[in-house]
Amino acid sequence: RAAEKTEPHPELFEIIIGTLASLDNPKIMPVKSYWYFHLRCLGELGFRFDAFRCHQCKTTLVGTGAVYHRPDAAIYCTACSPTPDERFIINLSPRTMAIMQMIDGENWPGIQQVITTLSDRRSLWDFIWHYTKVHLPPIEQMKSLAVLEQIYHHA
Repeated sequence: RAAEKTEPHPELFEIIIGTLASLDNPKIMPVKSYWYFHLRCLGELGFRFDAFRCHQCKTTLVGTGAVYHRPDAAIYCTACSPTPDERFIINLSPRTMAIMQMIDGENWPGIQQVITTLSDRRSLWDFIWHYTKVHLPPIEQMKSLAVLEQIYHHA
């Protein structure tokens, strides 16, 4: 591929190309392309999250729901969640966790098979938005992301 010789970040370039190709496919939900793009980019920038193990006890999170704790910017199993206070946590359903694990494992075809509810989509967006703001604080000032957040919360 030509990008590997001229592009300083070929992995990011490939993520962009793959996302654009998926947006051109009518069988793929655009929102899933965005989730994949956003979370893979964060990972390539060094802000990878672990969707497979609890931050505290390291137990597997495959096939289970979990809790994202905002103050720690970490994912916990429900038993280790530092607080039940809804102001500080985002509950992640087993479906939401499955999508995050597929993205983390680069399983693009698998993501397309997962059927999400409005609640799943909102919790995933809340996770993406908060996790991004923690690691890239200036992003909160981007008007396009503010519009995207409004769209997600009304989807």
